[in-house]
Amino acid sequence: YSEVVAEKIIKKVKLQNTYYGKAINIVNKEASSYSNDGKDWVLEKESDMSVPLGAGGMVSNPTDLTMFFKALFGGRLVSPSSLGQMQDFNEEGYGRGLFKHELGDVKVIGHNGGIDGFESNAVYIPEKNIFIAINANGSNMSLGDVFEGVVSIYLGLPFEFPNFDLKEIEILEEELKNYDGVYACLGFPLEITITNSDGKLFAQATGQGAFPLKAYEGRQFKFDPAGITLIFGEDENEAVDYKTFVLKQGPGAYEFKRKE
Repeated sequence: YSEVVAEKIIKKVKLQNTYYGKAINIVNKEASSYSNDGKDWVLEKESDMSVPLGAGGMVSNPTDLTMFFKALFGGRLVSPSSLGQMQDFNEEGYGRGLFKHELGDVKVIGHNGGIDGFESNAVYIPEKNIFIAINANGSNMSLGDVFEGVVSIYLGLPFEFPNFDLKEIEILEEELKNYDGVYACLGFPLEITITNSDGKLFAQATGQGAFPLKAYEGRQFKFDPAGITLIFGEDENEAVDYKTFVLKQGPGAYEFKRKE
C-alpha cells in the first residue's frame, strides 16, 4: 500500500511532507497526539502503523493536503470518468472517497479523517476554485465545527461562534431520571436512547456506542468531541420539557420526541 501511494500519488504530485507513518518521531518534526478530559491534555496511545493502512496510516500536513486535492480535481491522478464516479453522491452526500455538503448556496467537496487524537479535514470549493485544509493533534471541541467556521468566514457566510462562557452545571440524580427514554425524529434514520448512570446522562444512537453528555445552562447537553448538542424544550410553565429536544451537529438541527 505504501509503495503504491508513493508511486501513484506522492512522487507524481511532488508532496514533500506526505508518507506512510511509522512510530512517531518528534525529531522529524512529527507531533504526538492528545485527548482532553475536560481539565487536562492527556497523551494519546499510539496505534502500530501495521494496522490502519488507508484508514489512518498516512502522515501529511495542510499544504500537502491542498496540493493533493488540487491534483485530484485537476485531472492529474485519476481519469475524468473515475473522478465523476467519486462524485456520484447519495442523498446523505457520500460519494466514493469524497463527501459533499452545502454552506449556504456554496457546494463543498472533500473528506476528513482521524486516528489516535489526530484529525484532518480538507475540501475543494468548485465555485471559488479554492482548497482548504486543517490538521489537529488534539481538540476539545469538534474539529468539524472549527473547519465549518473557517470555511464560512472565508466565504463571507454567516457563522455563529460557540458560546465558550456557557457554564457547566450539576443536575441531581433524581431529576436526571426524567430524561430517560427513547427519542425519535421523523426523517432521521436513527433513534436516540437517553439513560442516566452515576449522576450523568448518556446518549446512544441506534447501533452505536453510548457517549456521555455534559449539562450546561439553558437545558443544553453537549458531547464536544463530536460537536453534538442536545437542547431540551420548555413546557407552558417554562420548566424543562423532558419529552422533546433538538439535536444540533454541524449545520444540521433535528427535533426529537420521546416515544410513548
